[in-house]
Amino acid sequence: MRKEKAFTLLEVLIAISISTFIIFAMTQVYRNVVRYISKNRELMSLNRKVCLLVDQMEKDLTCAFIPKLSKNGPVKKNQKSGKEVVKKEKKKKEKISFFKVEIYEDETRRVKGKRWELFKNINFITTNPLLVFEQNCQRFIRVSYKLIKDKETSTREKVSYNLFRKETLNLENEEFLVFEEGVKKEKEDLIHTYLVAKNIKDFYLQCVELKIKSDESQSEKVEYEQVRTFVWKDEEEKESSKKEKEKKRKSCIVPQKVEIVVNFWDEELRYEHSFECSIPIFSYLVEKNVAESKKK
Repeated sequence: MRKEKAFTLLEVLIAISISTFIIFAMTQVYRNVVRYISKNRELMSLNRKVCLLVDQMEKDLTCAFIPKLSKNGPVKKNQKSGKEVVKKEKKKKEKISFFKVEIYEDETRRVKGKRWELFKNINFITTNPLLVFEQNCQRFIRVSYKLIKDKETSTREKVSYNLFRKETLNLENEEFLVFEEGVKKEKEDLIHTYLVAKNIKDFYLQCVELKIKSDESQSEKVEYEQVRTFVWKDEEEKESSKKEKEKKRKSCIVPQKVEIVVNFWDEELRYEHSFECSIPIFSYLVEKNVAESKKK
């Protein structure tokens, strides 16, 4: 009887065990690669959102300023002649806010060991309109960024917000009120609304201002200190005294810069990613340089 060579049962078991180990390792490597690619795609998408958000807010905030005022309201320049023309008021308003920041009440969070107030709305005047067609001159607009809760994606445990941007040519429409139906709308009364970012977990905005640290009468050299605040509102000049007006001239009505911290959710609201940026306001720097040059 002829005997043929073959694998024993032990050899077959060893081969199956080694093959199983190799397949399991390759499966784990494949899952890790897929997870890594998915995470990178998610980070790229988030970076794109953040870049678009910061780029738009930077273009608006760096150009924020306080327009020249007259007795009847903001002064504008005629596009054809270039002369200053006073805009007529439809309704007299005691005071117009040119730069205002609001927060959600009782929404204090801790970020990196510091207390931050949840941002609600920022409202200011700038020269960066999104819609410009066949115009060679700059336009003054009122811009507003508002953080609104997204009821569709939010749950009881996890809240998601959307950030909207509004702009209007009507500088006096501080609340961005929409006219009733049947009322004839002018071009300046139109309100353009855009969704800037979504799936926001937290959004914090902090205004930074330079204030005089030492009195000029006691020291020749003026020292400044940075004061940070989450709420900003224009002070009314009419009710202020002469000393307060002099102090106000030394400091600026707009902040020196704005610091932003934003946390984004992923698409499934499982993980969060934090981003920070600082945006300077150019009109503040111009006013400070002019004031210092006058002193010299």
